[in-house]
Order: sequence, then structure tokens, then C-alpha cells
Amino acid sequence: MKEKCNVLNNKIETEIASPTTTNIVSTINSEKLQTDDVILKLVYYTNKGTECPCPIQSDISTSITLFIPILSALLGVIVGSTINYLHWKLTRKKDNLSKVSQSLLNLIIELEEISMNYWLTSPNRESENTVIKNEIFIKSKQLQVQKHINRLEKTKKDKSFKKLKVLSDDIFELITGEDFESNKRRASKHKVQQIASKCSEIKSILIIDYINV
Repeated sequence: MKEKCNVLNNKIETEIASPTTTNIVSTINSEKLQTDDVILKLVYYTNKGTECPCPIQSDISTSITLFIPILSALLGVIVGSTINYLHWKLTRKKDNLSKVSQSLLNLIIELEEISMNYWLTSPNRESENTVIKNEIFIKSKQLQVQKHINRLEKTKKDKSFKKLKVLSDDIFELITGEDFESNKRRASKHKVQQIASKCSEIKSILIIDYINV
């Protein structure tokens, strides 16, 4: 490569005495240059600050002209695919959130009904089996509600979720507190009203902030 460069420089320097673009090009074209020689052309004209009128210029321009629309099309495909994927992921997340919220809403409704029936009835021999069954149902529903709350925590942590979490803790304490599972327990209309109020707040949050979004 170095030897070719020296030979080419010597030939062209001879033309520099009376330099014209035509003379220099004729000197270069008179040589049967291969790929390495084309590189030498470009290096020489770059160093001399002379515009290279070689045919390689038009080839490069044509290649660039063809490459630009291909690159644009490729970028378009990548951007389009990315947007579609993000939209699909967001839609799926929203659907999952809505399904979990609807399931939690149903559990709260069931828990409210069982708990109200439980605290409206004082223990006695006739209702003993029903009371025990309700106690089991209440604890089972509480576990299910807690699992749903944990799932919501992974997808939506905002003010509404914090309020939902506090209300769920409050209602668990309200339903299973005091004389729960005790033979000394007495029916409490006041507690039933508190349970209904807490459940109503939870249902409102779920419907407004989670299901209808």
C-alpha cells in the first residue's frame, strides 16, 4: 500500500507543476487502480484539499441515497413495534387491575353480608352451628381479601390504594375484634352499622378508582 501511494504521489506531483483537475484525474485514471488504489485517491485528494472528481463519488452518493429510505423504513418498523408492544402491555395491565378489583369488590360484598348477619345474632344453642359457620367464612374471606390487596399493591400504589389498605385493616379489626368467637358475645347493632360504613367506603374506592378507569 505504501509503495503504491509513493508511486501515485510521484506521478501526480509531476502534474502539479501545471496543475489542472483534468491532468490529475488523467494521471490517476491512466493507472489501472484496484480497490486499494481507490482508497489512495481519496486519501490524496483529502490531504491536498482538492475535490476528487473520481467516479467513486457518484457511487457513494447513490449508495447513501438508497440507504436513507431503507434506514427510515427500518426505524419506522422498530418504532411501530415498540409502540404496539407498550400499548399491549398497558392494556393488559389495566385489564388485570380491573379483574382483580372486581373480584375484590365481590369479596367485600360477601364479607359485609356474613359479618352483619354474624353481629346481628347473639350465640345460643339453636344458632350455634350457624355462628360457627359464619366465623369460618369470615376468616376465609379475610384471607382472600388480603391476597387481593397484596396483588393490587404490585400494580397501583397511590393515595387511593393507601386509603384502601387502611380501610381493609380497620374492617378486619372491627369484624374480628372484641368478643369475636366468644360465647359471651352479644349482638351489636352499632357494630353492624360500622361494618356497613367501612365496606361502603371500600366499595366506592374500588368502583371509582379501580374498576371504572
